[in-house]
Amino acid sequence: MKKYLFAFIVGLLALTACEKEDDQVTAEAVTLGVSDATAEQFTLSAKFTIKGEKETPCNYGIFVGDKPGLEHGSAIITENVYVSKPGSYDYSYVFNNQMGLLVPMYKFKPGTTVYYRAGIEVITAEGSTWYYGDEKKFLIPQQIEK
Repeated sequence: MKKYLFAFIVGLLALTACEKEDDQVTAEAVTLGVSDATAEQFTLSAKFTIKGEKETPCNYGIFVGDKPGLEHGSAIITENVYVSKPGSYDYSYVFNNQMGLLVPMYKFKPGTTVYYRAGIEVITAEGSTWYYGDEKKFLIPQQIEK
């Protein structure tokens, strides 16, 4: 009887410990280009793909900063877009670089090199994992005098 109980417990542990690889969710982030760049604003683009067979909470956006090495916790993220279904998602964000109504002030001054990078977080019961696209950069154009 002990032999059967032991075999049953070992079998049960093996079934619960092994997760089908098809159930694992991963993601891909592709950093695309910047367009319509002025001192006041610029548009950032990316594409995100959630790979797997099941729905899993994810959030994505584009990290922006004036120093390289952008990742979660070390840079501004454009916004968190929440999704859960596997598939591909195109994303663009118009970054408002100007603050102040009477006197123009900028988050990133004209002439500054700005780095940006797509990032998507896959959230599971075991924790979360960030997937990043390539880091790219561009120069904020000088303001045109009026």
